[in-house]
Amino acid sequence: MDLQAYNDGASWLLPMLMILDREPILAIEPDTGLGLVGRISGVSSNFQLHALLMDIFPQSDARNGRRVSRKAADIVRGRVVEQQDDAPIVGHWNLQAWTALRGTGALSRERRQSSTNNWIWNEGVPADIPLFDGYRVVVLGPASCARSFIPQGDFGGLRADIEVERVLSSNEINAWVKRFSLPE
Repeated sequence: MDLQAYNDGASWLLPMLMILDREPILAIEPDTGLGLVGRISGVSSNFQLHALLMDIFPQSDARNGRRVSRKAADIVRGRVVEQQDDAPIVGHWNLQAWTALRGTGALSRERRQSSTNNWIWNEGVPADIPLFDGYRVVVLGPASCARSFIPQGDFGGLRADIEVERVLSSNEINAWVKRFSLPE
């Protein structure tokens, strides 16, 4: 049954029900050797996830400052009354599933349609991110193009965040990449 036929607000019901609470997440950036294990809660879109990861992950050169403004970070976390910032942010990575590393242990640098098969699209939700050993795994690769989006929270009063439990060493990241690259 399509509830939206009866109530326009019903279109928000499914995304609200798909929001994860304290879901284990593993995020790695193989090119820089950065990674973390944590728990994701209250994140309603992968746009929001991308902005949170940009705020959490350190830049390779600390002199460059923040990747997202404090205001944008507060908005996507639901810490302020505002639910949207008019200043767009530019996504720093292509978010990809662990399956992007299968077979080769490296992210594709090709610019073919098939290279997008393992992308985690910003328009999706974290619940769609494939699991590996109980973790929602996000592999951060170089952005193939500039993608800008407006930082926002979809549901007023909902706190969103990634609780970092542990920063991974480069050896741990390499071990995960090796596991992901094994054939099924």
